[in-house]
Amino acid sequence: MSLSYRKRGKCWYARGTVRIGREVITVKEFNTGCSIRADAEAVGAAEEAKIRVSTLDGPKARQCEITLAELFTDYIEAKKPKSYLIRALMDLTKSIGHYRATDAGEAWLEWLQTRGKGLSNDTKVTWRGRYTAAVNFGAELKGIHLPKIMQIRRDTRTSTIYLSKEDQEKLIAAYAAHARPIAITLCFQGLRSGEAIRLDWRYVNFERRSLFIHKSKNGKQRSIPMHARVHEALHNLWEKRGKPTEGIVFLNRFGRPFVDRSDIGEGGNPLACVHKSACRVAGIKGFTPHGWRHHWASWMVMSGCDLFTLTRLGGWSSIKMVQRYAAVSADHMRDAIDKLT
Repeated sequence: MSLSYRKRGKCWYARGTVRIGREVITVKEFNTGCSIRADAEAVGAAEEAKIRVSTLDGPKARQCEITLAELFTDYIEAKKPKSYLIRALMDLTKSIGHYRATDAGEAWLEWLQTRGKGLSNDTKVTWRGRYTAAVNFGAELKGIHLPKIMQIRRDTRTSTIYLSKEDQEKLIAAYAAHARPIAITLCFQGLRSGEAIRLDWRYVNFERRSLFIHKSKNGKQRSIPMHARVHEALHNLWEKRGKPTEGIVFLNRFGRPFVDRSDIGEGGNPLACVHKSACRVAGIKGFTPHGWRHHWASWMVMSGCDLFTLTRLGGWSSIKMVQRYAAVSADHMRDAIDKLT
């Protein structure tokens, strides 16, 4: 007995058995997606052929058909990763999920040339880690041998970008009026751009002069003292808005919150445009929105802050991530010595 067909609604469905030698394989009813019987029979014939090849060639035939999208799904269902990792895997599924798992190396090269084009090496390393974690887990689960995934070398630059105090004030003044408070906050609090645009009035405590970061990149919450310049800027903004008790603090020029791209699975800094305009006006080149965080950390260290305290204030997951700023402190001390006459 081969497959039989019946129409349900507008589509034809197929079910039955496929005999291969002495083995009989039952095919559960499935939707062929066809409204014409002849087309449905063609789909059924293709399914029969697929079953025969898979059975005759053994498990290896099925392994060759498994896609990266299936491995990503297995990883998500088994590991239940955090939301930002799920968004990353969905992004990978959209761009290279159609590749066969056995072509994982080729798929990675394709991603580097398309979706990963223009990203820094450090960012590519992060994406590679997400990619290999998922495909290696899925491959082991399904017994697939994967090719090697090309590695990415991290940027080895030890220098850290920071502005002089003069350029700092020049850049802050160059920001559009609606964006100047956020620039001051980035400069003197060292927040990540995402943390700043998510800041809510509920988490701004003027009495205690503190900010509460309820959602961060690594998932850790923290409370930090508010710098005097930030206190002044936010208090003026708060009074101008009518002293709200809740709601997003920083709004764009249309009076709406900046788009948090991490929530929609897209890359790019939401402050890029307003920051680029300010840099152009101030005549400052090569300084990104994230540069404010490096600037803040560098000046904190040069002002005598130890790395442990810096790690806690900045919300880094470990002290290893701020050790590069120790070199900035050494250079600063050397400059101070050289100024002696």
